[in-house]
Amino acid sequence: MIAYPPPFFSYYSGSPLKAIAWVLVCMLPLAVTMLLDVRSALGGIALLGVLHPVWVSMRLSGLAVRNKLVYDSHSEQRTVYVQGIPVSDTVSALRNVFFYSAEDMRDELTRFACVRFLLCLVCMGLAVRDLLQGATAWQRVPDWQLLAPVMAGGLLVFFAWRARCCFALWQQGLRRQWQVGVVSLDGVPASAAYVSVPGAGGGTTVPYLEALLTPRGR
Repeated sequence: MIAYPPPFFSYYSGSPLKAIAWVLVCMLPLAVTMLLDVRSALGGIALLGVLHPVWVSMRLSGLAVRNKLVYDSHSEQRTVYVQGIPVSDTVSALRNVFFYSAEDMRDELTRFACVRFLLCLVCMGLAVRDLLQGATAWQRVPDWQLLAPVMAGGLLVFFAWRARCCFALWQQGLRRQWQVGVVSLDGVPASAAYVSVPGAGGGTTVPYLEALLTPRGR
């Protein structure tokens, strides 16, 4: 199985100190939300940060085995640490996927976007539950727990924004409102989908999967 990691992963994986700092930055807010019983934070990490990307990776791997697509990867040098000793290693980084059939590309990419959109709605429901629970209990809880509804409201806004982004990408895929890159692999054409980056000049585009899996404004 080949993962489709977000861009920050390759940046932090090369340095143990950066990786530890990133884990602490992620775990501290999560610990606070769990202490405040804001369960939508854990739900968002599990559904959007783990479950969906793993499912996408497994689905792509299955399609690659059936010769429905090919990975667009490139070799790059990374520094890894073995018992604290920096070692230079060459790894294959995934940039995009090319489909041999335009219909398969449309069907699979829109399925990924639709599922992620539905998971965002589930996370929104969890955030609403946390918000209502915090609002109804605010008179009976200590002052420090009054942060719970505030945090739940912030998560609700975030999940709503992500749902909007995923829905927009889903509709773009259904209407084929994307740019298509075509390459020839052993004489057989293969296609990849790209979408524009909002606010970027010069017609900057990113792979459809990157736009879907990585938070960015749309």
